[in-house]
Amino acid sequence: MKKMTYFMFVHDGGDGKGGLFCEFPDLPGCMTDGDDLEDLMKNAADAMESWLETTADHAEPIPKPSGAEELKRKADECDEPVLFIVPVTGYLPDAPVRINITSTEAKIAEITAFAKRTGRTRSELMVAATLDYIRANA
Repeated sequence: MKKMTYFMFVHDGGDGKGGLFCEFPDLPGCMTDGDDLEDLMKNAADAMESWLETTADHAEPIPKPSGAEELKRKADECDEPVLFIVPVTGYLPDAPVRINITSTEAKIAEITAFAKRTGRTRSELMVAATLDYIRANA
């Protein structure tokens, strides 16, 4: 499993409510928003990983992160002022691996029902929830 760190430019959301939005200058079109910095960080990690997966699914090359001088130049060229630059680390897409999970039938049924309601597979839900937990408690 290979990790890659990209930098996001954080901007004021302009809504007067403390909202923020971000963009990844090395990942064209990859952006998201959040009500606060904590919300933005979670959404940014999800957006970046989705962008990387979609790019890999289309067999397009994954760009390398810019260095400090290039990031500074890109920040200076932004239409909106950059409040700060934050590193975000995510996993590059690779081949899925099958594992076994042991739990009670009732817990698995609850996970399965929730996954269906949210339009995900049980595996997608369990991996996403586990990574969210790890990242929140790292």
